[in-house]
Amino acid sequence: MTLLCKCITLVTAEYYLWLEAGIEAEMKTLSLKLPKELEAKLAEIAREQDVSKSSLVREAIAEYVVEPSRPTEGSFLAQAQDLAGCVNAAEDLSTNPVHLRGLGE
Repeated sequence: MTLLCKCITLVTAEYYLWLEAGIEAEMKTLSLKLPKELEAKLAEIAREQDVSKSSLVREAIAEYVVEPSRPTEGSFLAQAQDLAGCVNAAEDLSTNPVHLRGLGE
């Protein structure tokens, strides 16, 4: 993580905590460049929700900082355990040569 990202993370996290506590936070200015399509989508959502684009960006950054998407721990089996057995197929699908005929050709 770059120094800039660390600084933004700290400032945003502090703002988010203040916001949750109902305290008006002192704001710093951050400029960024967005692709036209992303800016248009941001403007559309801001209009729909009747909020500023800045508040949407602050909320998104704060959410990312507080609850960043991280890889989950555990094996693949542990992560997909709820999916095991959810497919209706022959029980010997992976071992019976009849079902494996032509596989990989």
